[in-house]
Amino acid sequence: MSSHDLQHGDGPRGDRPKRRHFATEYKLRIVAEYEAAPEGEKGRVLRREGLYSTSIDLWRRQRDNGDLT
Repeated sequence: MSSHDLQHGDGPRGDRPKRRHFATEYKLRIVAEYEAAPEGEKGRVLRREGLYSTSIDLWRRQRDNGDLT
């Protein structure tokens, strides 16, 4: 396998999903929206955005620790 295969996804794992990256502003906005959602509606935010609650938990911890500024 060449470096070209690794860079362009033509290799044996080229069909695997790519890891998503989220901007700080997005993380803060989604955490705020999730926290403001009434009980029973939080799942709607997660489904709409294609997220898991573990992401919200991580982003909340990052926000509270001052890592998201």
